[in-house]
Amino acid sequence: MAPSGPDLGTVPLFMLSGLPFRHTQAGFLSALEREQHRTQAAFIGMALVVAFTLVIIGQLARTQRTSIRLAEQYLQVFEQRFNAQMQEKEEMVLSFVLKTREEDRQYMFTELRARMGAFIGSVKQQANALSTQLETLRTDQCDRYDKVCGLLEKGVVEVRQFAHEMTREGIAELGLATALKDLCDGINVEGTMDVELNLFDVEDRLELSMEITAYRIVQDLVSLALKHGHPSELSVALTRTTTGLSIMVSDNGVVSGPADEDFGLRFVRSAVSELDGSIEVNSSPEHGTTVSVELPLL
Repeated sequence: MAPSGPDLGTVPLFMLSGLPFRHTQAGFLSALEREQHRTQAAFIGMALVVAFTLVIIGQLARTQRTSIRLAEQYLQVFEQRFNAQMQEKEEMVLSFVLKTREEDRQYMFTELRARMGAFIGSVKQQANALSTQLETLRTDQCDRYDKVCGLLEKGVVEVRQFAHEMTREGIAELGLATALKDLCDGINVEGTMDVELNLFDVEDRLELSMEITAYRIVQDLVSLALKHGHPSELSVALTRTTTGLSIMVSDNGVVSGPADEDFGLRFVRSAVSELDGSIEVNSSPEHGTTVSVELPLL
């Protein structure tokens, strides 16, 4: 019986390959190291991809924040420009209205002087002609005549004062101090409306445009005080300094006083602004309302 060969299933692989064991082990370790290197390289690659992705995301986030910040800045600049343009348009409208109102006053003065002057003069002439016949009238008729003449004379004074209030010619003729005295005397009613006027160092004439502006400001502030405050006492003070003119109008009326929303006060603010002046409004229940205006001399 022939001897049987070795069982191939029991022969180690390195013997079948004809390679020494140490060579086979070294190759296995080398293959394992290469596999580890590939795995590490894959992990490193994935880490780099993740890091790069995070960098991109961070950059996008910064870009988005920058875009939002730029958009907010642009919106803020747009809002500022819009508000500035609106304020400029409002000042132009107020300036136009101020100019128009002055022109209207001039026209009204011219018409009033042309129409009413001759009429009142004619009526007064006829009344004077009747005075020669007073001896033949009864006492009650004489009293009535005197009353009519008194009313007529008062009407002449009122028309003259009204004309002076509306025109620059009136200010040019009277001067600021006299015009303000006439204004305060016209609204002063003893026991009902006590008006106090204090003038300091305003005897010398100012520039006509300054006197007209100051008079208009006082006139509007007095009108606003009467309209909103319903006071029983009113004080007007003007002080001329080396650098400007100070105006103060005070009343003991209700707290509201001349509200900022009133169009009349907006006229005052616009007139003050055109002269680079300043205005301050203070109101309190105990002291009423005080408006202070500072105008630089032209």
